[in-house]
Amino acid sequence: GLLSAKYREKLLQQTTFISLGFWPAEFHFDPGKRNIGRLEMEFQADQVVVITTTRVVPEKNLEKVHDFFKKLPENWAWLLVGTDQSAYSKQFVRASESILGKRFRHVEFQARQNLPTLYNIGDLAVYTHPAISIFEALGTGLMCVLPEMKSLDHILEDGFNGFYFNGLNDENFFTKVSQLDFSEEARSDRARVAANRFSWTFIAEKLCKL
Repeated sequence: GLLSAKYREKLLQQTTFISLGFWPAEFHFDPGKRNIGRLEMEFQADQVVVITTTRVVPEKNLEKVHDFFKKLPENWAWLLVGTDQSAYSKQFVRASESILGKRFRHVEFQARQNLPTLYNIGDLAVYTHPAISIFEALGTGLMCVLPEMKSLDHILEDGFNGFYFNGLNDENFFTKVSQLDFSEEARSDRARVAANRFSWTFIAEKLCKL
């Protein structure tokens, strides 16, 4: 409003979008950490582990993930990282255990240095709300399932590193899930691409070029 039309146009031409990101030295695919972590948490070799790393609060609408599991095979498990001793968190854990039984595991909110191993344990990350942990998960090569939101629409290449959802119980959604590639080779490729797009080093270089 303060600028003339000429300078307003010039300013608009100089804007650029800057994403959140992660440090690839911390968050990367590590088969060793994956194997050790899965052994320690007693996940079976044939289990597909869905991980969500977030604070367990009502605003996250994590109840949606219960819908996600209703049609999934029995060898799919949910690892929720971020529970605490609040009344809501305890209630949510009880509800999840009632619905999913032994397919549900949870750990309380973790120190940063523990997160890379937990991400590596997982095969797929599911989020119901924007969070910086999405980028950390991508850094470890995880496929991500994210809600369709404007603030997240720059993150995923549909089918390569995940996809967006409207509802977690949609039939098309389960068709996509059944076609995901969880191989080590595919995961390494996804981790490499994520580092090239969302590492703090890349983002800093982008800022400097402005």
